[in-house]
Order: sequence, then structure tokens, then C-alpha cells
Amino acid sequence: MEWISVKDKSPDKKGYYLCFSIKWKKIHVLRFDEWAKNTRKRFWGFSGSETFPSHWMPLPPPPKE
Repeated sequence: MEWISVKDKSPDKKGYYLCFSIKWKKIHVLRFDEWAKNTRKRFWGFSGSETFPSHWMPLPPPPKE
């Protein structure tokens, strides 16, 4: 998997994604979804605040039991 710049592309569907912020040099799992009052899709943190990562990628598959 490779990082995808938010400037180049957004995820195609709602869900959770592995995200990176160049500004903060941190990796987070964020939710990509529509804002209730707007149809613009955005990344959201677990606190419910809008977040602005620089890059994203799909989550890896879960481990097998």
C-alpha cells in the first residue's frame, strides 16, 4: 500500500482510513464521511472534530485468528 495525497484523491466510500499529517508528523485512524449539514465529504477524528490529514490509505486487513 502507498500513501495517497488528499490533493490528488479522496476515498471513494465512507469508512475508516489510515491517515498521516505532514504538519504534525503523526499517523491516525480517521473516519471519512459526509458532514450532516453539507454533502462535502471530510475526515473526522474520534472526538467528532474535522481533521485535515495530508495523506491517507486504506486500513490493512485484520489479522487472521
